[in-house]
Amino acid sequence: RMREERGVKRLQQLRWQPGYVMPQHYRSNGYKVEYKDHKLPKPDRRQQWYKVNNDYILVNSENNSIVRIIGD
Repeated sequence: RMREERGVKRLQQLRWQPGYVMPQHYRSNGYKVEYKDHKLPKPDRRQQWYKVNNDYILVNSENNSIVRIIGD
């Protein structure tokens, strides 16, 4: 748990980048968004959009890696 919290703090300090692994903290339903509601590109079959710190982040659901980022 402590390692996960350090990872969250580290990512809050850095800019999100494709290839990073989305911390588990941000993978909850509270951060998920529907692409149609926000005029985002349709995700592939195993992808999900999240909104974190005014950025829309497309995540691969299989390995939780960040695929794409769109600033708000």
